[in-house]
Order: sequence, then structure tokens, then C-alpha cells
Amino acid sequence: MKKILLTTVALVALTASAASAQINARWTDCGGVSAVTSTCTLLSPVRSLILSWVAPSAGASTVVGYDIKVTYATPAAPKSCWWDFNPAGPRAAGFGLAGTDNPVSCPNFLGAFGSPNTAGGYQDLGGNLGRFNIAVANAAGQGADATAFAGTELYAATIQIKTAGTGAGCLGCADGVQIRLNDISLANEVGPALDINTPGTANGNCGTWQAGVCDAATPTKNATWGSVKTLYR
Repeated sequence: MKKILLTTVALVALTASAASAQINARWTDCGGVSAVTSTCTLLSPVRSLILSWVAPSAGASTVVGYDIKVTYATPAAPKSCWWDFNPAGPRAAGFGLAGTDNPVSCPNFLGAFGSPNTAGGYQDLGGNLGRFNIAVANAAGQGADATAFAGTELYAATIQIKTAGTGAGCLGCADGVQIRLNDISLANEVGPALDINTPGTANGNCGTWQAGVCDAATPTKNATWGSVKTLYR
């Protein structure tokens, strides 16, 4: 009975901590713009969607990585060629994932301990939906060397939308698309992972492309795809 009670108390504390934490997705920088457009040419610059998290009320001192899910929705199914990032297709190189950026408006928490490792890829969810799975981890770990103080916005990862593979027969760049950050799971050196899926503001976890509209079309929660800590150890 005592063991069950202690476990319940720990879970309640974890839930309370998670409730005060937040996730955000904005183009170019933390606190950047919610919408971007592109000329859809090979000369068009890469568009970077910056993913970030706000530390919970209790702070965080043993975070060693992130397990991230980002879902995007196109206006119609099936997805157009331009938004189909399957490895065998012409747009396989149309996106990039990074965990080593240093945005102006928020610090890279893992970056303070070296260059984090990044892994991930694209998952076809069928119909008009696709998903980016991203894992960012500090291979060495940082123990309790640094603390993410409560309320501090911290960089997690970047999704780059590129023009690679664009051709006359690969249409869809003009589609109005929404890209939603669903969940960031903080992998800890000590203790359980902390899942954060609450946006800082209404639709603050959603970026739009070519005048797309953010709504509730994408799922807000996804199953994790493995502990980040085990990817590099």
C-alpha cells in the first residue's frame, strides 16, 4: 500500500509539472512568425520552423534529449507530390532536421554541452497527413550540470522545408499547409520522461505554409517512438 501511495504521489507531481510546461513552433526564430510563403523555386531560401519548449514550474536539470512529433496536414488527400517526402519519391530531400541551431531568441539547452546528435525522418500517415519524427540527444549526458529555469523558452529542434526535388511535374508547393508540433518528450538522465503537449498560446504550436490555416485537423498526441537516451548509448 505504501509503495502504491508513493508511486501515485510521484505521478501527480509529474502531471502537475507537465501542466505548466509549454511547446511552441514558429518560423525563423523562437517567437517568430506563424506563417510563411515561398516562391517555390530552386532559388527560394530554406524555410526553418523552430521548435521550442518552456520549462515546467519545477524547472528541469537532468534533460539529456528530446523525442519530438510534428504532424502536417495538406488541404486535400492524397498529398501532392511536393509534400510527399517518401524516400523513393522526388521530394525525399525536401526536408531537413536539425538540433544544433542557435536561434536569437532562445538558448539551445543541449547545445551548452557540445553538439547534440539528431536522428529522425518522415512518416506517411496516409490521406493528407504526414509526420516528422525527431530525436535530439546529448550523447555524453549532462547530469545536473545545468538547470532549465521555470518559464524559460528553450530551443529543441528545427524542421527545414527545402525546394530540393522541385520540378515541373512535382506540384503542390502552393498548397496551404499546416505544420503542428504535437509533443516534445523530455528524456531525463534521472527519472521518467516528461511529455509536453500544451501550446504556449492558441495555435502557438502550429506554423502555416502559403496561407494555410491552423485548426484541429491534426492529432494533438502521438505515441512515442522510443527513448531518446537509448539512441546513442
